[in-house]
Amino acid sequence: MIRYRVVRLSKHHFYIFSKIRNNTMNHSYFFSLKKKDSNKIKRNVISLTLAVSTLLLVACNQNSNNAKTPVKELESIASINKLVIFGDSLSDNGTLRQLTSTQPQPAPEFFSNGPVWPNYLSDKLGVPQVNLAVAGARSVGHDSAPLQTAAQSGAFSALGYTTGLGLRGQVDNYINNNTAVDQQNVLHTILIGGNDILAYLNGLVAGSEAIPSSVDVSNAIADTVTESVGRLVANGAKNIVVFTLPELSDVPRLDVSGFSDYQTEITSLIQTLNNKLVSDLNTQRVAASSPYNIITFNTYRATNNARDSGDFTNVDDSWLVVDNNLQPTGATNGPVEEFLFWDTIHPTTAAHKMLAEQLFQTLKLQEHCLGNDNCRVSSGLGME
Repeated sequence: MIRYRVVRLSKHHFYIFSKIRNNTMNHSYFFSLKKKDSNKIKRNVISLTLAVSTLLLVACNQNSNNAKTPVKELESIASINKLVIFGDSLSDNGTLRQLTSTQPQPAPEFFSNGPVWPNYLSDKLGVPQVNLAVAGARSVGHDSAPLQTAAQSGAFSALGYTTGLGLRGQVDNYINNNTAVDQQNVLHTILIGGNDILAYLNGLVAGSEAIPSSVDVSNAIADTVTESVGRLVANGAKNIVVFTLPELSDVPRLDVSGFSDYQTEITSLIQTLNNKLVSDLNTQRVAASSPYNIITFNTYRATNNARDSGDFTNVDDSWLVVDNNLQPTGATNGPVEEFLFWDTIHPTTAAHKMLAEQLFQTLKLQEHCLGNDNCRVSSGLGME
């Protein structure tokens, strides 16, 4: 028997919790309906319920012979005692500034007009964070070849970076310095890939013949993230949040960097990447010899929710005025609280706060999954 509980969070946001009694398998779904669908809520919920029923029965058949004893390391969101952050400038809260502290113009503490989402989530949970994210990081490597080389040569060994500054190097840093740490109540997060895609787009605009295909780019990012999750689990991690990539086809950078001609390709690339990421992570988790909990957080949906929230009167332009080289001129385009974007790619601190709140609510709604090995989580199941 499959039981459902539908919770209406707001006018356009819903949560479905389902349970298959004879399999003790829990599933949870958090989804949004666009404003144009507001008069179709009942029909859409019924349709979604039928669709979820099919997915659950398939999942039940696939996992009935692989049931494991539920892991009980993290009973609830209140049990989280630390955050460990991996990523790029969307998550960096001072790492690049430390790495460039001896340069004439060190990097800013935040790539926003204030704190970024890990700070807000840390405050919301009331726990400390270990933030290893580096602005400019790619899944492997860094936008700055000199900084990447410096890391590999030991220039940043005091900060733990000895193999590089990308996701792989950040995970190396963490594992090398946390081999004997109890991680049962630590929440690890990964948000990476935006710089890989921007580098690919720069190659397209420049007409480079050496760039990989879009499929190769998405595969490389997904493979590195999946590999990193596996390495963290092997090191004792039990609770991991992986962010899918947000929509990049409508950020201000497209209009000022010559990317607008590639809007369709960008959207397709990100959707391909996100689908592969979710699929690969679930496959890896099911096959794992030791249980762990993983949530794929739909950043694509979360950023669209911020765009449609009505909290920002300008969701298309950068608050900072930039020159042709994308460098700030010192001028701004108006009151910062009206803007979704701080510069041509990074959100304002208000948008970061909104992202943290959505993640916090997802964790609260799905905390049963944080203590249940048989739980499958999909945050942000969209209905068009």
